[in-house]
Amino acid sequence: MKKESQRKSSNSIVKNSLLDALYNTTIPLNPKKDKAKMKQEKIKKKSDDDQYSPDSSFLLNLIKKNVNLDSDHFQSDSDSDSSGSVKDKIYFYESKTSSQRSKSSSSKNLNTYELALADSKKFLKKYYNPAKSQANLKLNHFSLMCTLGRGSFGRVLLAYHKKNDKFYAVKVLNKDVLVKNHQISHTINERNILYACNHPNIIKLYASFKDNSNIYFITDLYCNNDLYSLLKKYKSFEEKHAKFLSANLFLALEYLHANQVIYRDLKPENILIADNGYIKLTDFGFAKKIKDTTETMCGTPDYISPEVLSAKPYGKSVDWWGFGIFVYEMNYGKPPFCAANANDTDALYNLILDGKYTIPSNFGDHLADICQKLLEKKVSKRLGCLKRGSNDIREHPWFDDIDWLAVYHQKFPFPFL
Repeated sequence: MKKESQRKSSNSIVKNSLLDALYNTTIPLNPKKDKAKMKQEKIKKKSDDDQYSPDSSFLLNLIKKNVNLDSDHFQSDSDSDSSGSVKDKIYFYESKTSSQRSKSSSSKNLNTYELALADSKKFLKKYYNPAKSQANLKLNHFSLMCTLGRGSFGRVLLAYHKKNDKFYAVKVLNKDVLVKNHQISHTINERNILYACNHPNIIKLYASFKDNSNIYFITDLYCNNDLYSLLKKYKSFEEKHAKFLSANLFLALEYLHANQVIYRDLKPENILIADNGYIKLTDFGFAKKIKDTTETMCGTPDYISPEVLSAKPYGKSVDWWGFGIFVYEMNYGKPPFCAANANDTDALYNLILDGKYTIPSNFGDHLADICQKLLEKKVSKRLGCLKRGSNDIREHPWFDDIDWLAVYHQKFPFPFL
């Protein structure tokens, strides 16, 4: 039994090392094949089986098992010639890594909100001036391999970039579907916001481009579970785990709000888990940069706020309401407002408007208090919406043991799930 346990542990170490290598994009092509020799010998195009090194092939098999990839390949309608080239250029964007952020001497004495404010000028410049082509890349520079997930307007694919030997996730949005659902402006806004964002808890947009049929976003690849899948697996989290996840999400929302962006679509499905256990907020389709308030009704039923349901003008308050739902659900396993019939949204909305929910008996005093203050029906009394803004949440007793700068720089000890 001891040997078997050691063998499983060893296999786990090997697997995790290989996955880390992929996440850090260090898995090479087959090193035995020299590109110069291939040209001299006029070697024909490699078959799919020969394209990757043994480590890469093994790694891809692991990924397929971990994320249940389906085997279909994406065929672009824009591939009008044998080369697969398209007229539209692909735009690559630059962003600082978390390690670069941590080395910034000017940020040593700033709290996380001040860090977000310090970045606001850069955010505005990028948001209003999306980068033009920084590299003359085309669609055929990528091998689009298989589908990772599907959404209302398209799907996310696993992609391999042939020149830099890196793997990415490619979000493919069908233009016809976007036009039919009046989502073009939302998509452009999503691109501009993601391009402008530079935060460790927000997914990074590396590139965007379009062809005759689709719009493409190229982002980081995260093959671990999204938070929804983890919650289904564990039912609920220990409080220390829920608090760690909540602290991550708080920092992402605080950064967006400092840059006058509201997210509006909080739910576990839109939160990815990176290989180091920290979260990445993704899917900015409903995110919006606002001057003061807006009135569009959008969001996920379980997380929608009373002011949205009442068709009142709203602002950042909707995200702090959603944050309260998130804190509650991570600790309890279910959102606070649940209708007897899961499909009865009218009953759900009535519960939200009435503010009818119960605090579980196993919630401690501080946890119960932060939930109640975030789930306050009146915006003027809601935590995060008062005079001190997000400071009231950051300094709430429930977060007393959180080192915010350590979480921001991703040096806070990760409580293993």
